[in-house]
Amino acid sequence: RMARDYVTCPLALCVLVLSEVLSSGSPAPRTPTARIGPEVQICTGDHCISRGSVFAASTLELLMPPPGKAGGDAPCHVVMCSCLGQCTRGVAARRGTNGPVRANLTSIEACASWLADLGVAVDPGLAKAHALVLKGDGHVAAGAMRAAARTYREALRYASAEREALLSTPARKRWLTDVLIAQSRVLSCLDSPERAWLSAQEVR
Repeated sequence: RMARDYVTCPLALCVLVLSEVLSSGSPAPRTPTARIGPEVQICTGDHCISRGSVFAASTLELLMPPPGKAGGDAPCHVVMCSCLGQCTRGVAARRGTNGPVRANLTSIEACASWLADLGVAVDPGLAKAHALVLKGDGHVAAGAMRAAARTYREALRYASAEREALLSTPARKRWLTDVLIAQSRVLSCLDSPERAWLSAQEVR
């Protein structure tokens, strides 16, 4: 029921995210001065940047559980680094400063697979939701607002299955906020009959 309420009432979820941030005293900084646990380094060489270093970094950060819940030596945060020398195979990354380099991190599936190899328990629902948001963004770019609204709605259904996990890291809160804003913008482009039609398609 909780997941369905969030899907059918995005404002309720937005209020929940805001209350979580306010209750913490202040928003968590994007780049903390002190970090706990191992890290993943993402190459910022020209070739890797052009192939999606920023996307890979945000995807890895989204899929990682909070520090203390990653388990063992699993990485729990992402940093950008200088060129890793894999220019023809980017996006390249490595665990720590001496770990083997992993290349071709250009998709959600590749990022999730690498994290799994590193011992990170990736939430498949969150990975699916992330992919759906990208699909929704594509619908928006094509002007297909009705399809975009349905896709964002489905993404929220997958992502909000577990409230605690969804709000467990600053990266996940930022991602959720961005999705809710994108969904609101799409809904504002639809006329009343179309919005009523979407409401009638409530996910059960």
